[in-house]
Amino acid sequence: MKKHYLLSINIFLCTIFVVASSSIVSHSDDHDKLIVKACSDTPKPELCFNYIKSDPSNKNVKNVSDVGIIMAKVLKRNAKVARDKIQRIASAKNTQDLKVQLKACLASYNNILHIDVKVAIESFKDRNPRLAEIGADTAADGVSDCEESFNGKSPITTYNNRIHDIALLLAAIAKELQVEN
Repeated sequence: MKKHYLLSINIFLCTIFVVASSSIVSHSDDHDKLIVKACSDTPKPELCFNYIKSDPSNKNVKNVSDVGIIMAKVLKRNAKVARDKIQRIASAKNTQDLKVQLKACLASYNNILHIDVKVAIESFKDRNPRLAEIGADTAADGVSDCEESFNGKSPITTYNNRIHDIALLLAAIAKELQVEN
């Protein structure tokens, strides 16, 4: 009798575990499908997916606007790193000949951080993705201008390229929402 009772409990617990696990997997699959859908029409879908999945808040994504908000936050985090690098380079004594270009780049990155990202996030929240696209395009143009001021050989080329890619991903997500609406 005791063996039968223990066996019944084990079967019951295993059943609960299997049902709960399949529910989690199903939610995860739906969640990943949404992210894949949002990233599929971007210039670099795999990069888009990886950026979104690397953000811990991706678990709360319910729609494409949420994906856009996360991408805007990814842009912000990466732009902060680049801006800090520019500030370190600009403060070095041996970069006096680069001051004008670095100052212009710093202004572009400050615009990204204080205007473009905020506009994008609020636009996604307000269901006005056109403004988010404009902010993302402005960010991409700003880092391109920064890089061009050094004839494509800035001390922050890697950062500029990364920010440019992220901004283009953000713009594509915003554009996708405009088509859906």
